[in-house]
Amino acid sequence: MIVRLEPIRTEPFVWEERLSFAPARLERPELLEISEISCTGRIEPLDSGWMLRARLRYEQVLACDRCLTPIRVAADESLEALLVVEPPPRGEAGEERELGEDELGVVHLGSDELDTEPLVSEQIQLAIPGRLLCRPDCRGLCPQCGADRNTEPCRCEERTIDPRWAALAGWRERQRDE
Repeated sequence: MIVRLEPIRTEPFVWEERLSFAPARLERPELLEISEISCTGRIEPLDSGWMLRARLRYEQVLACDRCLTPIRVAADESLEALLVVEPPPRGEAGEERELGEDELGVVHLGSDELDTEPLVSEQIQLAIPGRLLCRPDCRGLCPQCGADRNTEPCRCEERTIDPRWAALAGWRERQRDE
């Protein structure tokens, strides 16, 4: 949704929308599916710009980090940002610079129009957990054959021997026999 900010100078603007994103568009390989996103928000005028507060509700299916089992997760995220109509700060000679802590919640807009879709997309990406397990004792996949060790026993050797040391594999037993 495109929201014109200039008319929002005296009273808050409230909106509600539903957005859909293809998982591939969000560029997170662990995101297998995502439902329609219900977004409700409010933009309030301030002296220095506008304050955006929004709530996002959706369901997502993520892959377990160890065994790749799909996990359905309900999400209820909040989004808060200060909107300003000015270019982002630059370093020397127009180079990008690292933002200070007080600048992290500021969204710099090139015009008085706000496209809510990129903000929602970014918030969804940030809300995906860094590490997700289907259960605390997940045993993962066998690195040799790919079997899911939670559902079936793996028939591979537990320890693989480096082929360069294979000739020494039975050395200890041969020494005992002598």
